[in-house]
Amino acid sequence: MNYSYYFKSIFQLHNETLNIWTHLVGALLFVALSIYTFNYHLVNNYWGDIIAIGVFLSTVIFCFSASFIMHCWYPISEGACNCLLKADYFGISLLILGSYGPFIYYAFYCQQRIQWIYYILVNILGLITIVLTWLPFFHLPKYRGYRALSFALFISSVICPIIHRIALSPKNQNDFA
Repeated sequence: MNYSYYFKSIFQLHNETLNIWTHLVGALLFVALSIYTFNYHLVNNYWGDIIAIGVFLSTVIFCFSASFIMHCWYPISEGACNCLLKADYFGISLLILGSYGPFIYYAFYCQQRIQWIYYILVNILGLITIVLTWLPFFHLPKYRGYRALSFALFISSVICPIIHRIALSPKNQNDFA
């Protein structure tokens, strides 16, 4: 296993170049955005705001970093490929969870009971998706459709809080401006 060979391939043109660079640049941009956001206090000092934004930014960085690593080093071996694919799916699941958190937090800012119900439901679905993507049999080609379906169901679970938020909104949407 020659890790340096694959590291040097970052600077070569091949079929993974675009995937590698978009994820690497994305991770670095979100690291910079995180540093800027928290150094210049762009987030209110309320613990909920800091956690919501911090978790979101952390999950974006993790997702992009895991994907960068996967696209760069998966050809090393079949074992490495399987492990890195799982890490990539885990990063995607974490990003979905991290993206729902701020929406639920701000959409139901004054309804903490509803907030917690949605947090619990979305996190349970996220945990199920993460567990399924870590099971070895779930990576067999014949289960590819089920894997995609589990992600689709997990992602679509946010439809309920969106509809709920719209139903709670005043008729004149300009009131939010």
